[in-house]
Amino acid sequence: MNHKVSIIMPVYNAEKTLDRTLEAFLYQTYDDFEAICVDDGSKDGSLEILKEYSQKDSRIKVFSQTNSGCAAARNFALEKAEGEYIIFCDADDWYEPDMIKEMVIAIEENNADLVMCDCNLENISDSNIDDLIKYHKLHRFGLKQLSEKELSYINAVVWNKIFKKKLIDKYNIKYPLKYEHDDLIFLYKYLSRSKVFYGLDKCLYNYVVGNPNSIMGKVYSKNNTKNKFDFIFAWQDLYNYISQSGEECFYSEYFIRDNFLSFRHFYSLLEDQDKVQAFEYLQDLIKKNNIMQKYKVFAQILKIKSFNDFDKFILTSDSTTFFQKIFSVKNNIGRTHKIIWVLGLKIKLRVRKDS
Repeated sequence: MNHKVSIIMPVYNAEKTLDRTLEAFLYQTYDDFEAICVDDGSKDGSLEILKEYSQKDSRIKVFSQTNSGCAAARNFALEKAEGEYIIFCDADDWYEPDMIKEMVIAIEENNADLVMCDCNLENISDSNIDDLIKYHKLHRFGLKQLSEKELSYINAVVWNKIFKKKLIDKYNIKYPLKYEHDDLIFLYKYLSRSKVFYGLDKCLYNYVVGNPNSIMGKVYSKNNTKNKFDFIFAWQDLYNYISQSGEECFYSEYFIRDNFLSFRHFYSLLEDQDKVQAFEYLQDLIKKNNIMQKYKVFAQILKIKSFNDFDKFILTSDSTTFFQKIFSVKNNIGRTHKIIWVLGLKIKLRVRKDS
């Protein structure tokens, strides 16, 4: 029997949190769903827990694969999904009881291509998470036409969003395999095919911060050397997708700016000897992709001859022009502050939420 909604959840060594996550599925106030749980070669008791729940409730569907990564598990689940809508969950997080119901109502009543909700953050680490709170909290509400301006309100995670399966299937939207940052690439592929999104002003998802074994915990660790160049290779997957999509694909300079800001961040985490290779990889990527060559920042990088000049460019490049620094007012990406330049002096002011 087909269900209205397909929940997709990859699972890897999550036995400590899995009961809470699965119980939250069973307590949903909306019951027309299936939960496709893909065990990614867990070495603990995760698979056994999943099987126990599948025996309790036939909507819990369990599959297993040899350890191939989160992206492979999600792609597999997308092939199996029968729902009209797709919604994701991480195995260490959990839904509020009305999560599915509210998301379905929002996407159907507004005929949106994408709906994103607000979330609660649970910090299990000793670190300050103020910046994460600003990033993950919802800053845009109601129905919005997708534009370069509006893109900056959409955070690069999939777990607080509901997607239309017909768009995913029609445009062959998949996660890039073997690279971290796959959430962001999947989302940007989907957005490139979307027209309208809706910001739902309700905290429906509970996101755990500080789990060192989570995807985000690994991505942002300086000790993550195995996949240190993935921030380049994953973006290559997106640019290839956009290049092959033709003019019907929505693409804006915001993607490019976000790409470059991401590059600067992850570049700063590299050891000095690895930065040289990152420079070579990036130039090679730009040479192979005509979309990147259209944008000033990448055209400039392509002309740089030495690593020292490149390193200096990355550290000193600023998207703010000379005239903007004389006087300008800019929103930051989270829309929680305004950046004001007055005669070269940079001032950051907190602002109210945009509604």
